[in-house]
Amino acid sequence: MKKAKCTVIASEQHSVTAQQRHLLETSYQTISTLPVPAAGWTAEEQQEQYLALRSTDCGDIIFLSPLPVMLAAAAYEAGYRAAYCKWAENDGNPCGYTMNTPGMFIFHNSSRDRKEKDGKVWYTVPQDGWELHPVGAPVARKVPKDRKDNQNCRGCAAYHGDCVPNGNGGCAMWRK
Repeated sequence: MKKAKCTVIASEQHSVTAQQRHLLETSYQTISTLPVPAAGWTAEEQQEQYLALRSTDCGDIIFLSPLPVMLAAAAYEAGYRAAYCKWAENDGNPCGYTMNTPGMFIFHNSSRDRKEKDGKVWYTVPQDGWELHPVGAPVARKVPKDRKDNQNCRGCAAYHGDCVPNGNGGCAMWRK
């Protein structure tokens, strides 16, 4: 099922590959673009552009081009929303909490094509193999097999004290 809309953030120097376009067209009904000048934006301009974009009904935000300050703001908001919902669900309440934040995604490609010429080797990103990767989603943590349910997971204690055991030797706070 297609989502309603998205806004793709793309530099004038970047182009969408055929596979990326297909991925967007099969995932969204309406696709708009926020063009980034070839010279880029300062950190302050990135913040201003992000706030302006967020004040509109932009749908999901998809980063085609790396804009570190905008990506950091998006990741913070998306991660905060995800963590809050996990916390509410662990208290036995369905999340129900909605921040006015759109979904955040980046195009990611794990593949690289190896090139070699005159003894020099370099890698390029292929035209296919792209996926939309969510920004701000919690990373699954590996829990030692000998962990007792009353022990803190690494990282969890900083957020909520003791782990919330999920029955599988893991922490329900971070993974199901």
